[in-house]
Amino acid sequence: MVMLMMKMTTGGLIVIDDEVPESPEIHFEPIVKLNPVEIKTLEENEEVLLKLRAKLFRFDNEADPHEWKERGTGEVKILEHRVTGHVRILMRRDKTLKICANHHNAQQFKTVFEAAQTRIEELSKNQKDESNAENTQSENKEGKSEQDRGPEELSNKLGSLTVSDALNESASAAGDGTTDVVKENSEKD
Repeated sequence: MVMLMMKMTTGGLIVIDDEVPESPEIHFEPIVKLNPVEIKTLEENEEVLLKLRAKLFRFDNEADPHEWKERGTGEVKILEHRVTGHVRILMRRDKTLKICANHHNAQQFKTVFEAAQTRIEELSKNQKDESNAENTQSENKEGKSEQDRGPEELSNKLGSLTVSDALNESASAAGDGTTDVVKENSEKD
């Protein structure tokens, strides 16, 4: 890099130096050397049966009126331990990777799955009611019939089917009778 150094005098500008030495690369050695640390998530001995992105809500009974509050957004995994065969649902938040859901009991799986299915059915019913109120004709603006399913509804259906398949597989491996309930819920769709 060439830079001109000039000095102002009564007679005009005078060039003093046409080159400035470049600053040397500065490098400091660390005072303490740290070895790399291997981070363990305790998921190393588990096989991922299913991985989905989801938003977790919790029901707040203490609020007036009662309401659903967001617990976190991230990936939900259904994990099976390779040695013991225990199955659990694990969810970590996106940015912090903190655990916001960790369920080990198959009975809890049924409860979580049933609540999710009920919520999906309510949302899809509300969407259909709103679209039927807005569109009284058999075709909407794009020319598609109202019988066509939207991408959200299709993804909810596919998500619930993959969840039910994974839960059926884990429940049959556990042999605790949860398979029948999951099958009944998936047949309702």
